[in-house]
Amino acid sequence: MPGSRSSGSFPRLLLVIGIFAGIAIPLCCVFLWVSIGSWEEFTNIAGEILGMNPPPPSLTRTSTLPPTSSTTPTVTITPTPSQTPTPTPTYTPTPDPRVQTILSQMTLKQMVGQLVMTGVNGQEVSEATCQFIRQLAPGAVVYRTGNVISPEQLRQTSSILQRCAQAGGVPLFISVDHEGQYVTRFQTVVTIYPPAMAQGATLDAEIAYRVAISAASELAFSGVNMVLGPVADVLIEYDNTVISQRSFGGDPELVSDFVAGAVKGYLQAGLIPVLKHFPGHGGVAGDSHYTLPIDDVDCQYLRSIYLPPFQAGFDAGASVVMTSHVAFPCLDETARPATLSEDILRVLRDEMFFQGVILTDSMSMSAITEGGRTIPEASVEAVRAGVDMLLITSPEQALATRNRLEMAVQQGEISMDRIQDAVERILTLKASSDLISFPLSETSAPDWEANRALALGVGHTALALLKDELNLVPIPSELRKILIIGPTDGWGLYPLLTTALHASGFETYVVRYSSPWSGPIPEVGYLESLPKQTAGYDLILMLTWESHLNQFRYDDLWQVNLVEALLLTGKPMIVVALKSPTDILDFPRITTYMSTYGTTSGQLQALADALVGDYTPSAQSPLPGLP
Repeated sequence: MPGSRSSGSFPRLLLVIGIFAGIAIPLCCVFLWVSIGSWEEFTNIAGEILGMNPPPPSLTRTSTLPPTSSTTPTVTITPTPSQTPTPTPTYTPTPDPRVQTILSQMTLKQMVGQLVMTGVNGQEVSEATCQFIRQLAPGAVVYRTGNVISPEQLRQTSSILQRCAQAGGVPLFISVDHEGQYVTRFQTVVTIYPPAMAQGATLDAEIAYRVAISAASELAFSGVNMVLGPVADVLIEYDNTVISQRSFGGDPELVSDFVAGAVKGYLQAGLIPVLKHFPGHGGVAGDSHYTLPIDDVDCQYLRSIYLPPFQAGFDAGASVVMTSHVAFPCLDETARPATLSEDILRVLRDEMFFQGVILTDSMSMSAITEGGRTIPEASVEAVRAGVDMLLITSPEQALATRNRLEMAVQQGEISMDRIQDAVERILTLKASSDLISFPLSETSAPDWEANRALALGVGHTALALLKDELNLVPIPSELRKILIIGPTDGWGLYPLLTTALHASGFETYVVRYSSPWSGPIPEVGYLESLPKQTAGYDLILMLTWESHLNQFRYDDLWQVNLVEALLLTGKPMIVVALKSPTDILDFPRITTYMSTYGTTSGQLQALADALVGDYTPSAQSPLPGLP
């Protein structure tokens, strides 16, 4: 009967399905495991499918301008490799018919000239400099400290340089480093903001956005149209002597948010931001200015920790990225620096779908030239690898490089297609930035007072009280006599501190020590005398200046030894890191520890206010593993 046949075959069907599933599913799992090659990665994917993976760590971010918090919140920041989402192309330049018209009319010499970002000499544009610009026809100019006096002076210099470039028919990118307090080419007049790490310590990415808009308004007034920043490096290696305060922090999510904020701010203000230093310079202790650092990070970690801030910058609209002179064997077994590695640069194009301009870091750095490699020869290697623009600060080397690139094309070392591709990217960016033809529009003066007020506010918000086990901040009134020990001062620090402390009824005595870069390191006898001087005081306020990093830069342990000697006195002590918070790594026994993350006026005022109880610090450490 039909009914009995149906009832009998159904269980058999289930049995067959069960047997098939019991064999097929394990085989599929084994195949997936073997294909992936990593049990950890396999379990991560399986957890994603089954919904068993815990959510990724997140950061608490609060509005910090103006400061409203009366207590110091705690936050745990742990960089944990995670599944990086597949990126999608974000900077997708719109084809501009002017680009093809200009490109078709260019000689080979003019095309390779566009690949060069050159330095110029002096603070005024001489006839010789103007003739050099006409001869080289570079794509860009980079300003150095020796070029800059003031925004007004630079505005005139920029205008004249653009007129010199007019003979070549294409305006210049005019660029400058302007990251914050410790990396800027301006010495006076412009607003100097706290460095990136100070901004990161606020945990408020809106600050990066506002600072970028403000800084860009002053740069644009100076005739600058491209800013070499923000730094997208995640600071992983705390012995790193070159990135340090230039990074927003050590957590990729935090750095990503701040990079995106800065990019959006620069773009809104009309400047072209440059993300740096791809694929990262924060994981090595070596400085590529002096040697070739080798980062032995594995590729999974690199993709999940190093790359997200760059992707966040691209997603926010960044169209230029600067390469690092760091080797990454997991991406290129030959240990070539990223600038010269086709394998590493292919990550930008093929994995991250970046369609913009790839710019090198300075080609004169030792990581590039060590081993006898010349700048022109290295430049040929870089262009072959996929670089679009070469940063060469020496005018003589820039001209030699232009000539060598021209010869390389003529001799078949570089294909014409590679040159045309690079020039097309450069011209397309110029077209989208209104820099494709003359005349250029001028920018109105910025709101200098509003910008300075913002810098003060950001500095004030960046102060962090990282440890206070004895409740020494604010300083208790009974600890009336204070011995202040700190570095030689060029920032007005001690008048600020002593004025605030005296107004609150405290007595102070200041002892300044020399630093390796400002004079001879103090002798042992002087070190031994300082603890003896504490006898008549109730509290020691010890101010450190990169005591941790100075061990690597100068083989200097003087500040570390001093703090240890002061601890032996048994006096209550507050240690304040005036620059890098990593100083705490050398002072595990310190019970009260503060970090200003820099010495701009707002940061120093916040310190004075906090010590006397007029301000409650709210910033945190943006570096995992520190208090």
